[in-house]
Formats: sequence, C-alpha cells, structure tokens
Amino acid sequence: QQYHGIAAVRLALLSAEHAQETCEEGSVETDAAWNHLAVLLNKQGEYAQAEALYRSVLSSRVSAHGCEHPLVAVSLNNLGTLLFSQGNYAEALTLCEKALDIRQHCYGAADPEVAESLNNVGVVLCQTGALGDAQRCFERSLHIRERIPNQEYPDVAVSLNNLAGVLSNMGRFERAQTMYARSLSICERVLGAEHPDVAVSLNNCAKNLSHMGRVEEALCMHERSMRIKEKVHGQCHPSLATSLNNMAFL
Repeated sequence: QQYHGIAAVRLALLSAEHAQETCEEGSVETDAAWNHLAVLLNKQGEYAQAEALYRSVLSSRVSAHGCEHPLVAVSLNNLGTLLFSQGNYAEALTLCEKALDIRQHCYGAADPEVAESLNNVGVVLCQTGALGDAQRCFERSLHIRERIPNQEYPDVAVSLNNLAGVLSNMGRFERAQTMYARSLSICERVLGAEHPDVAVSLNNCAKNLSHMGRVEEALCMHERSMRIKEKVHGQCHPSLATSLNNMAFL
C-alpha cells in the first residue's frame, strides 16, 4: 500500500510538471494538477510539502479568479483541513470559515458544498471548546444533507456522528445515543456490517453507552468493533489496542 502511494505521488508530480509546461501559468488545469499532488502528499504524511503546495495553489487561484471563487474555497478548505490535522486550530478555523462564506455566496445556503464546509467548521470549533457553535454547525450540515435529493447516505452518517459527538461532550448522552444509533444504522446498510467505518461507529456508540451506565451493551459493541478491526487490519493493528483500552475502562 505504501509502494502504491509513492508511485501515485510520482505520477502526480509528472502530471503536474507536464501541465505546467503545456498550459498557461495559473490555468485551471495546472492548479488542479498541483492540488492533486498536494492531496496525495498529505495522505502520505508529507505535510510540509503538501502545505507548501496548497498555499501555492491558493495564491494562484486568488490571482486568477479573485477571492470569492469556488476554486478558492476548495483551496481554503484543503489547507484548513491540513492545518487542523497539525493542531493549528486558529488558522484552520479562519480558512474553513472563509471557505464557508464563499460557498454560501456562490451556491446558496442549502448546497452540499455548504454542508461540507459547515461540517469542517464544526470539527474545528469542537477542538477549540466552542461546543455550542459546533453543535449549530453540525445541525445545519445535517439539515442540508437530509434534504438533498439522492444524497449519499455516508455524508448523512458523518453529520449524525459529529453531532452526536458534540452532544456527548456536552453531557447530553440520551440525544447523542439517538444520533449515534442512526449513524451506525446508515453505515451498516450502505457500507456493510464489516466495514471499518462501522467499527468506528460501534466504538463511538459504546463509549456513549458507557457514560450512560449501560455497560453490558457498551461491552458488546466494543467486542464487535474489535472483531471487525481484526478481520480488516489483522491482530497487530494499533486500533485494536484502542478497543482493548476502551473495554478495560468499562
């Protein structure tokens, strides 16, 4: 898997260099090629290189299209998400909020892209401790996604899971459990009962149940989550240690 990732990065680099040679500087094609390379570098853990490319593409897109263009929102979102993963919450929040503003202006308040940005802003707000603001973002994101025709159900599950998480952190365990259960049901139906995301959802449900004192139910869910992780990742994967640790504290 690591080999394939490195090979993909090399191919993306060749593609970006070719686009730069054959297309005008700052063209949509060139920026898209460099952005794709940044995405792959980010996945490979090459965060410094990815950040530099994201910033370069953002600057190019602002110069070519102005500050309020949808492609600028994409770059803001990509860079903000990367910075969040590195613990730079202040800049990440600024960038994600700017992406949200652009998308609302360009697409309207009920667009799927707006729902994505609301979700991203909510995730950052959670880490800063602004739980009430995060809750409102997740609720708006969920409201949009549930009303989009032919909406991909995993996106609804993500919004439900994130909303449940913030509610649980606020001590509202009963309502959180309702959201977690809905998210789990969607994941099982759409992804299959042994998908890794189902294991994550089971783990979240179990932790919330333990806060409610429903220890036996929590233990069953942790055990099922662990079995999925063993089947998907093998017996030596770090996520198994997480499941065992969670079970130990029940």
